[in-house]
Amino acid sequence: MKRGPLQCQTVLLVVAWLTIAGPGAVAADDVLEPARLALRTRQFAEALRILDGPARAGDAEAQYLLGLVRLGGLGAPPDPTVAVGLLEAAARQGHASAAYALAGVLAQQGQELPARHWLERAAELGLPLAAQMVREGRLPPTSELPQSGEDLTLRRALAFAAARRDAVAAFESVGASELVGETDSFGRTLLHAAAEAGAAGAVDWLLVHGADPSRRDPGGVTPLMLAAAAPEPGALRALLAAGAEVEARDQAERTALMYAAWADRAAQVQALLTAGANVAAADARGFTAPDIAIQRERAAAATVLRSAGAAARFSGGGEALADHGFDASRVGELQRGWPPLAIAASRDDEMAIQRLIGAGGDLQARTPSGDTLLHVALDARAWRALRALLAAGADPLVADRDALRVLSRAVLRGDGEALEVLLAAGVPLTAVGQGEEPLLLAVARRGDEKIAARLLAAGADAGIADAAGRTPLWLAAAAGHEPLVRMLLAAGVSADISDRVGLTPLTAAAAAGHAAVVDHLLGQGGKTEVRTGRDGSALISAAARGHGEVVALLLRHDFAIDVQDGFGDTALIAAARGGHVAVCERLLQAGADRQLRNRDRLSAREVAERRGFARLAALLGG
Repeated sequence: MKRGPLQCQTVLLVVAWLTIAGPGAVAADDVLEPARLALRTRQFAEALRILDGPARAGDAEAQYLLGLVRLGGLGAPPDPTVAVGLLEAAARQGHASAAYALAGVLAQQGQELPARHWLERAAELGLPLAAQMVREGRLPPTSELPQSGEDLTLRRALAFAAARRDAVAAFESVGASELVGETDSFGRTLLHAAAEAGAAGAVDWLLVHGADPSRRDPGGVTPLMLAAAAPEPGALRALLAAGAEVEARDQAERTALMYAAWADRAAQVQALLTAGANVAAADARGFTAPDIAIQRERAAAATVLRSAGAAARFSGGGEALADHGFDASRVGELQRGWPPLAIAASRDDEMAIQRLIGAGGDLQARTPSGDTLLHVALDARAWRALRALLAAGADPLVADRDALRVLSRAVLRGDGEALEVLLAAGVPLTAVGQGEEPLLLAVARRGDEKIAARLLAAGADAGIADAAGRTPLWLAAAAGHEPLVRMLLAAGVSADISDRVGLTPLTAAAAAGHAAVVDHLLGQGGKTEVRTGRDGSALISAAARGHGEVVALLLRHDFAIDVQDGFGDTALIAAARGGHVAVCERLLQAGADRQLRNRDRLSAREVAERRGFARLAALLGG
């Protein structure tokens, strides 16, 4: 049977969902794994046979999978009626992805009210994409493959899930070649996601389609670093073959070789050494890859490094690798002079910590470099040790050598796992120093949505401001972090609170050219006419910097086009000063007054002439 274009697109998207089998779509279940294998290998008739029994018996996951298969006509003629029945049966049992898919099918059939009901149910069940669509008043488009610029959120979510699952077949279905440069909420690309999962096939596909093998996230982390710590070496080898920068460093000055040593990935260590990685390179704390391998007792990595002639600063390293029991006398140069409690904390040895504390160990002890016991445990990601120290009374308000408290260090690193451990152990959000920036402000500057969400859930003040009067919303808007802007507005923060010089979040976003943020703030009633001696308004700020898309957005919201700032400049004069022809044309089309003059008695045309923009001056002269 020949399929029409619309049905073919439906099949592609269903195959993408089934191939990816990502979180929130298909959970791990041994009973249904043969069915999933059949779906991934496109043996649809076999999948139908396997799924039929469990679905009839009421298994929600089987009903969900079978519903998608019948919806797409995979292995049998498409049957939307049967598909809807199966999806609804699964959704009524609390299957979030089934509720989401059902909403899409009903929306396709024109049944908007029940579609919205099931979308809201999917959001209630914890599906993030459904929650976002509810907030935005949208319905999921399952009936056709989203085109370029249409429902980018769904395509991006599918593409990232495919990258993590090494589901190369799904990339074509979601148009991933157009999404190679897209980033997630952590500023990481599809290549980062694939590399972290060790998904060699996905890494190869993305590299062929133009992904940058040395692209850095906001923390300086490259795909090669993530691949170095991945379970399998294939992704790292592909990146090396593509010319990934071997000696790139993250914000803590760590290289890919250090990542491999920390994760005890012997194959990756060997591949990096073969590619010329510098074993003597040290991170911000002075640790080399051999140091890290021995301190963390990574036997496989240490063996490869030693066989390559790499010298560690640990004495007696072989003993440390042979026996994982705690012995305060068995230390090397990196831990020379450390108090026994610090050594136990670095090794996540909870029993030793309790024994040492019982024997009178000093909870306020520090390493020679000035780190507290809590900071040692945090750096080692030693969660059992961290909990034990806090339970015993270690003070989280004591700063490290960089004057950072342990909570601040975790947040500034974007370490969500550490933050969870600290908050769960009862460390309050107020456990920061007098000179430290409030945590939510620091997070807003980076746009770390997940950390911000956890801080807000723990009671962080969303309206807190820095010395310049800039709130987390202001900072997130200025940096273009749209998801975080949405989150803060949903938390009840006003869009119109200005800083000390009168700039609102809207003006800050407009000045930086963040159109998506501007659009959302305008939808929330963000003010556009707050004036200052410098920028005057959001429109003037955007026009002065040539942000045509933002100018168009502001004009569509009936902004007063000829408002003047403290210097008498209008948006047209400001755009003329920068030589922004397209913006000037747009302003003139919207009715901007070309005769208005600023305090220097200059019109837009005269400003353009003085700046040497002859063609623009002619346009402005009419």
